[in-house]
Amino acid sequence: MQWGWNPDTVAAITTALAAIAAVVAGFFAWGAYRIEREREQRVADEAKRQQAQLISAWAVNREEADGESSVELHVQNLSTAPVYEVSLGIEVAGKCSYAGWARVIPPSRTSPLVIPVTEERLKGWRQWAATRTRKPAPAPYVEFTFCDTAGSWWHRDTRGALAEIDREEKYRY
Repeated sequence: MQWGWNPDTVAAITTALAAIAAVVAGFFAWGAYRIEREREQRVADEAKRQQAQLISAWAVNREEADGESSVELHVQNLSTAPVYEVSLGIEVAGKCSYAGWARVIPPSRTSPLVIPVTEERLKGWRQWAATRTRKPAPAPYVEFTFCDTAGSWWHRDTRGALAEIDREEKYRY
């Protein structure tokens, strides 16, 4: 075969270049799709967490009429929908134990819902508080689990970190 002007050679080279360009374009399209899919997943995760991020709980020390200290659990739902099956625990001496439960926490923009601490936990906290040199003893840290309106279960630990949990883990105490 002689080298020179041959229309078949030009057609073969352009076909090969077109195939290479198509493969390169495919790689770029796949990369763009992957980036977009990750972005959409982040947006979906953020939307899923939106209600859960607006639920908080804390403990408040109360001085009773007889002079004895008491603890109340306050739960606030700043979202626009209720949350369900809230199970609360308080940390006493480095260990979290069951302290209270509420079936429904309605939206509450102005004041939190007060949940009484179980007698057993209150007794344990009072024993611990009696050993503290600082008076009044600090309120215990609170952790809790709950179900949002979408049916997802969440856990907020004593430091405020929020994590989605499996349904089987919904009652940790």
